[in-house]
Amino acid sequence: MSFEEWFHLETLPNHQQHSWYMTHPDLFRIRDRAVIRITLGSNGNKDLESRLAKTLAGSDLAVWTYYSGGVWVPFDEVTWSDTHLFLIKKQVKPWEPFTLDGVESRWVRCQVRPKQVERMLEQGGGLSISHIQLKTDYLPSQNESGLLPDMLFANDVQASDDGCYPFGEHFAPYGIFSLSCEEAFSKPGSEIRLRFRMKLLREQQRRVSKNRQ
Repeated sequence: MSFEEWFHLETLPNHQQHSWYMTHPDLFRIRDRAVIRITLGSNGNKDLESRLAKTLAGSDLAVWTYYSGGVWVPFDEVTWSDTHLFLIKKQVKPWEPFTLDGVESRWVRCQVRPKQVERMLEQGGGLSISHIQLKTDYLPSQNESGLLPDMLFANDVQASDDGCYPFGEHFAPYGIFSLSCEEAFSKPGSEIRLRFRMKLLREQQRRVSKNRQ
């Protein structure tokens, strides 16, 4: 039997993967719609940095994914501008932790498609990156409602998100209303806008009318 018949050199699949992972302890705590901006640096060479962004945004070259529901989910859209990559997540689903080399975290994965490494090398070599900056933003929908709070508390008692008296039925000194939203409050340096919807109950309206009389 020949050497080729023993090892089947022509038919064995190539199991080598070219994947690049990035993580951050806070920025990827995302469930709702979001845009992740990746700024690529290559020793101050703006032309090369712009080419890097354009190359990595190409869907024919690489697939950008995040981990959710036990699988790697592709971002809905990947674009670029100048030296920035924009990974657009339009689906409302949790970005979940994944264990990579013993490190459990939320990861962005960039995986080069099969046979594209050879094409990259033919077109001018590999990718040289000296530093990276990350930024995340909430992606508004047409009916912008924002992020809903995870929990509400009125004076240390958990309140219903369907409606509540934030400071009790009667205002009192030192009343406290608290809310939590991990996705919004875990982003250092972010600007957060709170929007409330309030209504005046009928009992209160009667009291106001009597006081006026």
